[in-house]
Amino acid sequence: MKIVKYLNLKKVLLLLIMFIMVDQLSLLNSAEARRPRKKKSPPISEALKELTWGESHFKVMKYIEKLIKKRYKTAISSSFDGLKADKLRREMKAEIDSLKDHYVEFNGQRTGYAVTFIKDDFAQNNGETMLKFDEGSRQRYFFFRYDELWKIVVSYPVMPDSSFESFLKQVQGKYGRAKKQDWETPHGGGRHLVRALWEDDKTRLVLEDKASFYGCYVMKLVSRVKGKEITKLHDSKRKVGKVNHDEPQKIGGGNIDIFGEEEEVDGVVDQITGTQHEVKLDRVNFVPAESENLIKEKTTKKRK
Repeated sequence: MKIVKYLNLKKVLLLLIMFIMVDQLSLLNSAEARRPRKKKSPPISEALKELTWGESHFKVMKYIEKLIKKRYKTAISSSFDGLKADKLRREMKAEIDSLKDHYVEFNGQRTGYAVTFIKDDFAQNNGETMLKFDEGSRQRYFFFRYDELWKIVVSYPVMPDSSFESFLKQVQGKYGRAKKQDWETPHGGGRHLVRALWEDDKTRLVLEDKASFYGCYVMKLVSRVKGKEITKLHDSKRKVGKVNHDEPQKIGGGNIDIFGEEEEVDGVVDQITGTQHEVKLDRVNFVPAESENLIKEKTTKKRK
């Protein structure tokens, strides 16, 4: 009889413990449900929209064509004037047709981009090309190597009441806190933020402050795989092309890279002097007048 009572008491205690545990779990779950969940930031690669790394420039052109058509579609459908609608259609077609004129091959020729904010985003004679898409105040630059997309650069104009910090906060609001931030302290100035970086497994996003020299903020989307390889090639090319001004400079060899791109020597001289010249750096045909007289005197004495 005592054994039966003991077993019954044990069952009651076990049931009581289980009831308490269930009650505590329900309290924890309700507290967790009331707690606001932290919003997970989207991956950086979503910024590519419909594009993927490695796309050809033809596919990127088709993507841009869709963007242009979408922009004009609203204006055309809302226009009740047939003449105005036709004009918009012609403008749309002209903008689409002009895309091929904004495709650049960096084969050593002078393009003008070597003195812009994208001067470090490409290299000459490296199988690289670029497609520019002008959206008015904003420009997009699509970079390819061997016709495979590896970088997108977007420029945003600096507005009077804006700052790089406010621009940064907009990006942080979508992608969370930056993984890395770079600060600079110019001579005689205060410390300020110049660069911020985010990344996921496929894409790196970089913000750069180019306001002081170029009047814009720059956003770069870079393929982590291809970007690392191509950036190393760019760095090595810049090191090879770097001139040490403390050493005597050798003149000759055909080309002088004054503007950061390949330039014919004759063309550089013409730009400096404003006239056409034929320059031959492999030999010098000019002899000073004093030397000519000295040579004549020596020749006359030998004959005597």
